[in-house]
Amino acid sequence: MCGSQTEAMTGGRSRDACGGIVGLEANGSSEGNIVNKAAWYHGKTYHLNIQESTAVFIAAYIMSNILSSHNRICDLFSYIRTPKILAFVADQIEESMIMVPMFERLRFLADPEVVYQHYRFIPDAHGVSILCRSDGEHMEATFCFTGILTLKSTMPYNRFSDIGLGTPYGQAGHQFVMLAMPDLDSLEAVKQAISYIHAMGGLAYPEGKLKPLTDLVIDGEEVICASTPLGTPVAHALPSDIPLTLTQVQDPNSIVAQYVQQRNQIILEDNQVDIYLATHRAKAGVYELHGGACGALLRAGQVVRAEVGFRIVPAGNKVVLRMDLKSATIINDEIVATMAFAEVKADTSKPKPKHTISVSSAGPSGVVIAEQPRVKRAVRKPKNLNKESQDAEETMVQLPFSSQ
Repeated sequence: MCGSQTEAMTGGRSRDACGGIVGLEANGSSEGNIVNKAAWYHGKTYHLNIQESTAVFIAAYIMSNILSSHNRICDLFSYIRTPKILAFVADQIEESMIMVPMFERLRFLADPEVVYQHYRFIPDAHGVSILCRSDGEHMEATFCFTGILTLKSTMPYNRFSDIGLGTPYGQAGHQFVMLAMPDLDSLEAVKQAISYIHAMGGLAYPEGKLKPLTDLVIDGEEVICASTPLGTPVAHALPSDIPLTLTQVQDPNSIVAQYVQQRNQIILEDNQVDIYLATHRAKAGVYELHGGACGALLRAGQVVRAEVGFRIVPAGNKVVLRMDLKSATIINDEIVATMAFAEVKADTSKPKPKHTISVSSAGPSGVVIAEQPRVKRAVRKPKNLNKESQDAEETMVQLPFSSQ
């Protein structure tokens, strides 16, 4: 149910149909006016193919946002790496997985025997293979893993460029989350499970047909990326598929609806990403989920549990493994709150510039205005003029020489 140009987002950089890294990309429309520009970020080059007249402006705008986000990520990782906070994160990750069934934990697939005996890639009519349980029902298998949210792109979108241009990390036109597990063993288990799933998928295709996995490292930390395209090509929809209509909360400015319509796509249930806010209950590992469309609440630093599936989709002359994002649950946001309060405290403790205006200073004409100790003010009339008039008439009636 995915387009032929979709790419692998499984624990690595996104790649286009030709296998190149998808970075900052936009296509100009004028012939002969397309140039290749490079944007340098953290020691790596990301190519930007855009119209020359707008290249500098767009690149500067995007990179300013990326660099500001990168600074926050550096602060986040520095804070999480402290032993006390790292232990807290590890506890939150472990507790979030207590009530998840064993076969739905992604790290459980770190055993190759489990992967090979219980799961198979089942192809559909459009060249897409979906990872299913090998129990004869052909039911898509979903898994969960938890980490610290590093970057995200989810509805609602405020600008069309938020989904049209993409980033050096994620492909344009996809909702995605990137989760990190700094210095935790669970990261290695998740990576091992993804590698075994990738190896099993490669056995179902000719040798070399499946593109290799690539690692995604942000500020020295490896992250796992799960993504889902915003729309499905109309030609790939089944007769029983019912297009979804996004709510005002999900798509307030109809940006996503316009985006998929321009590309002859429709929004199906496979394109839906549910985002929940979890409230911890009295029992360990038990949460009450709220929302379902609260993507705006996702922030870097939150402990997030992702529900994912796996698909092998066409990409040019090859195929790639994609980790499909089904849902994301905000388990804990104490780190975000702590850092936000610390930022406010640091900002308020800074000395504020004071602007002083002297009355005796020279004005625009150069004339010095002398300061006066006291200025007499004009006499003001009473506010209630009607009452004043009535009082005057009553006084005149009482005069001895008043006329009858």
